[in-house]
Amino acid sequence: MSSIDDRVVVEFVQSLGSPSSSGAVDTSNPPDKASRRELLARINAEEAILSVEGRPWYEVKASLLQDVRPGIKPTRRILPPPAQEYDPTPFLKAACAKCFNARDLVRDDLLCHFGFSRKGVLVEGDLGTSLGSELSRRVSKARETARSSRRSLDEFMVEHNKLMKEIEDFRGASDVKKKSLEQKLAASEVSVMRLQEEIKEVEEEAEEKIKRVQEEAESSWEKRKEDFLKSDEFDRLCATRALSIFQKDFDGCLAQIRDNGYSKAEHPFSLLDILKSLEALPDEGEVESSRSKK
Repeated sequence: MSSIDDRVVVEFVQSLGSPSSSGAVDTSNPPDKASRRELLARINAEEAILSVEGRPWYEVKASLLQDVRPGIKPTRRILPPPAQEYDPTPFLKAACAKCFNARDLVRDDLLCHFGFSRKGVLVEGDLGTSLGSELSRRVSKARETARSSRRSLDEFMVEHNKLMKEIEDFRGASDVKKKSLEQKLAASEVSVMRLQEEIKEVEEEAEEKIKRVQEEAESSWEKRKEDFLKSDEFDRLCATRALSIFQKDFDGCLAQIRDNGYSKAEHPFSLLDILKSLEALPDEGEVESSRSKK
């Protein structure tokens, strides 16, 4: 696997053929570079196949080492090497040797944080003694700022609660006012509907009265007309009108006759007949009495 160096694996495989590991003397020469490449290629191929199957790395290595050397019996069981815990000591030693001192780094960070590096301040002696006053001053200032912020927050919360209470009161008053306005609006709508119904009824009654009055007026006019046509006054007016028209026409005829040189000798009977007919006309009193008899 990638966590174990290939060189260590090869050396371990070669050590299996030594007298200390196998109990027999190996007279063969050490493998050359070509055989080592072939061995590594075979190990990597079989390792990839076994890794796909989900087997742990030590079982993979154990299965690979069973057939590495032909002198090893196939029934021999090779125990996997014990798992070694990671020891960070070499890394820390190398890091301490290659990196800066941690105390110096912390001191430089603090100087940059408090702004001393820009002012050319040199720290001598213990870092806590040199920066104690400045740190205490800044801590006191931070605490005072926190207290003032806390007081400001408390005042803000009091004002906030007060405003929320006022808003709730205003909402309650507005809800009551809205409810009363809605009730008034509903009452006004009911009154408007009632007035509309009354107006409609009054209009219907007025239309009926107007229709009835018109019918009565028409019937009265017809009756008065019939009565007037049957009355004596209408007959008298008709006779007077006819007489005036006849008199006017007769006078016109006489004037025309005189203008044309009419002589009585030529037409004696026509004039006598006209005069007789005029004399034979009854008076107004006689006409009225004759009509009353009828």
